[in-house]
Amino acid sequence: MTLKKTKLLFVLLILLTLHACTTQGPGYKGYKQPRPGEPADLHFLLQSARLATSPQKEDYLLDAVSLLRNENNIQQASSVLEQISFPALTIAQKGHFLIEYSELNLKIHDGEKVLNALAGDSFKLNTFYDQLPLETQVILGELRARAYAATGKYLESVKEYLFITPLIPKNDIENHYITIWNNLNNLSTSYLEEQIKATAPNEQRSELKGWLELAFLNRAYQYDINTQLRYLKSWLQTWSLHPATTYLPTSLSLLLKYADQRPEKIAVLLPFSGKLAASANIIRDGIIASHYATKTSDNRAPALTFFNTADSDFISVYRAAVENGADLIIGPLSKENVTLLQQMNSLPVTTLALNQGDPQLDSPKQLYQFGLSPEDEVIQVAKRAWEDGHVNAAVLFPDDEWGYRMADKFEHVWLNRNGKLVSVTPYSPKGNYKEAIRAMLNVHHSESRAKALYRITGLPLLAEFIPRRRQDVDFIFMVAFPTQARQLKPTLLHADAKDLPVYSTSGAYEQEGDKNGKNDDLNGLYFCDIPWLLLDDDEIKTISKPVWPNMPTRASRLFALGIDAYRLQGRLAILEASPETRVHGATGSLSLDESRKIRREMVWAEIKNGRVKELPLFYGNLSE
Repeated sequence: MTLKKTKLLFVLLILLTLHACTTQGPGYKGYKQPRPGEPADLHFLLQSARLATSPQKEDYLLDAVSLLRNENNIQQASSVLEQISFPALTIAQKGHFLIEYSELNLKIHDGEKVLNALAGDSFKLNTFYDQLPLETQVILGELRARAYAATGKYLESVKEYLFITPLIPKNDIENHYITIWNNLNNLSTSYLEEQIKATAPNEQRSELKGWLELAFLNRAYQYDINTQLRYLKSWLQTWSLHPATTYLPTSLSLLLKYADQRPEKIAVLLPFSGKLAASANIIRDGIIASHYATKTSDNRAPALTFFNTADSDFISVYRAAVENGADLIIGPLSKENVTLLQQMNSLPVTTLALNQGDPQLDSPKQLYQFGLSPEDEVIQVAKRAWEDGHVNAAVLFPDDEWGYRMADKFEHVWLNRNGKLVSVTPYSPKGNYKEAIRAMLNVHHSESRAKALYRITGLPLLAEFIPRRRQDVDFIFMVAFPTQARQLKPTLLHADAKDLPVYSTSGAYEQEGDKNGKNDDLNGLYFCDIPWLLLDDDEIKTISKPVWPNMPTRASRLFALGIDAYRLQGRLAILEASPETRVHGATGSLSLDESRKIRREMVWAEIKNGRVKELPLFYGNLSE
């Protein structure tokens, strides 16, 4: 046996021995409570640090930082860490310092600082990395991987996780591979394909290449379950020794299990006449586009039958579709008809409604609800703002039924996250935005203080006096449609709020504004929208664009809804069996909650120079 192999085996044996001291998964824990009878509080640690000399002094301070961080007292933890002179630390203490420094910056979502520390030269880690204890090296590797993911560098994160894979204890390895898979799922189909093609000849059988190909087939064939299944079986044969064959992602293992449990005949129930006819026709076109994309690659596609629900009793139409042999129903579209289905004890066939019914009612087991709910987007705005490290929110919304609904939803979700609402301000949908914004930012209060000062002192106001806004706002949630948003955003800039991040839902964005220059007024806006509008890696988009060119933004969203309604028909059982499983759809990354509602994680973007710039995804729990 070579010296190199002997050394590797020795290292692995040490790792197994040290496993009890090594933390994986959610991150390094740091300071641990001592055994009963031993002092454990912050006062003891800081007092001991004051009385001790180096290096014991720094040990106490680092333990205090760990304790504060575990209690989520980030500001005080950072303050204590700043008291420590990094160059004066021992090698082991430098490792502990970098762990705490990285964890604290990840808590405040500053992944770039972590990368500068662990992958850059800000602490000259390369000069002493090999001298660190082995468990510290592994923890720093995991922190580096998390920092790459936090900054949207998902492939680099995967590479870092793969690098430390041989050092991961067996009982942690499954979660380790789940983390790798989650990072790969943040990569677009086109990017995955580029990386596979760019694989060097000496990497053709590498573990990374196998992961890339598996992630590609998972994303690339969402529109066609037959093709995806065929490529999965081929991958399992080609990569029979790959670790993913043992730890196959849940979504793909369920695909193998449920692939044959698909409908043979689908009935689509939509109102093809009346006030909802325009929307219904666009959704129908999306269903047809998705259907024919499947038929071109595999002859096995369910038969489609369309029923008009506009001029008849809905329940009668529903029963007629069942009697016609449908084993899956897509529809209805109206909220009222969905509520009718909710009120039934059971349904004869699986039904995918294209709206959400009464939230106060339970639903029969066979009913799934899927729609473009703006309230679901509000949940994602709150989630994103919280992930970005904000706490104090100001809400600006139109003084109408829709605006109050959105503001109430945000308030409910934000307070559940322990966020704070410092201002909730309606504005007139017809205009006069300046006064509402001044009220939201308390500019009037600033002017009143200045006038009061004048009354007390008798001194005139300085000519350069500028009213100041309130300083307790971290960000603004702006509820608006495109026309309103294009006026509100510039007005905020002129109200001393140019430094405040502004978040909104897809309602504020209109794709046409990218071309005609109108979105220049939205520069700096963060918003979420469907992948169909913001990305170009959906196969059906390539097929359908020549047939439906220049489709307006609202129509595009409905078209994507139709595409995903058909796309879900073979995957509902998979989503039901595994809540963490996702379908990469045209309307978002789709999952199923406990009430059988389809949740959509959409793409985040920022308007820069009047154009859309995609932002990193933060996949996670979409619950409130």
